Amino acid sequence: MRELFVSEKKMVERISEIDWNGRVIQMPHIVTESHDYPNKKPAKFNKDFEYTFYIWPNRPEKNFGTMAHILPRTLGAKIFLAVNEETSTLLDITMMGAGAFPIRYFKNYIAAWEEVIGGAISSCDNLPTSKLQYTNCETDNPLIHKQLKKAIPLKKHAYLRVLVVHDIIFLLAFPRHELPVHQGTRYTLHEDATCRLDCYIDNEGLVCFDGWLHTAPTPKSEWTLVAVPEENGATK
Repeated sequence: MRELFVSEKKMVERISEIDWNGRVIQMPHIVTESHDYPNKKPAKFNKDFEYTFYIWPNRPEKNFGTMAHILPRTLGAKIFLAVNEETSTLLDITMMGAGAFPIRYFKNYIAAWEEVIGGAISSCDNLPTSKLQYTNCETDNPLIHKQLKKAIPLKKHAYLRVLVVHDIIFLLAFPRHELPVHQGTRYTLHEDATCRLDCYIDNEGLVCFDGWLHTAPTPKSEWTLVAVPEENGATK
């Protein structure tokens, strides 16, 4: 069992703000976690997944749910949430159809994150720790610097999740692990009203990047369909 990453918690909160008037959702540790890809090909980008937060078969009968698209102006790839009606406790998070959209559809959103990561690395390099307003990284830690500098481009990571839900880009990127793992020491590299970027470091180096980044919402007047799922879409 593990707790949700910062990006996952923020996504639940944002969906609740939009669909449930900001209802406070209780987020316990994940009980079961599975990852898959629709056509069974190995994939490192936006694997479908399912998290459950209860011990089977003790799923409450009274619950409610909602869904959100993971890429603006597209159809077919969605995040589903289910919540206990009485306690507002999260029951399930499921992502379906994400692998049908190749990484090229997310190019601009990935570039935005790479700019943030690059800025965080520059801040760690050029400023003494006492003056880093939005970071906990230690400038005298060569392991952190070495791993961060090798982290771009993100498309080289063994596992990469980039979801654009409403007006936020959510990032979860693992350079060495093919599935999410919650290990190592967390460092907050950047945090302000529009962005948070964390990284985890263990004895072998960088474990992952985890964060959220506000982006300009697409006006409803511009919501014309630009993409539908591709049959063999995953990695190009």
